[in-house]
Amino acid sequence: MEKYNCIWEAIEDDPVKVQDFKLRSHLMMAISNKIELSALTLSEVSSKLNIPQSHVDALLNGKINEFQVGELTKIADQLQLKL
Repeated sequence: MEKYNCIWEAIEDDPVKVQDFKLRSHLMMAISNKIELSALTLSEVSSKLNIPQSHVDALLNGKINEFQVGELTKIADQLQLKL
């Protein structure tokens, strides 16, 4: 049985793609935590970030394939997250 350092290595062979998955997952977790701590509604978050509610919902539900690093970085900046 092969051992992996992280789940992304088990899913993807390309080391660059593994790093991309890691970065996106870390950004998504930080953004989700910030949103949950804000106690804002989906509608309020959507309005504040200027993205559809369905995107906010996808983010909060960990749908990593729906987001690119640049988009997540922009959202993190809008939420004034320190990265």
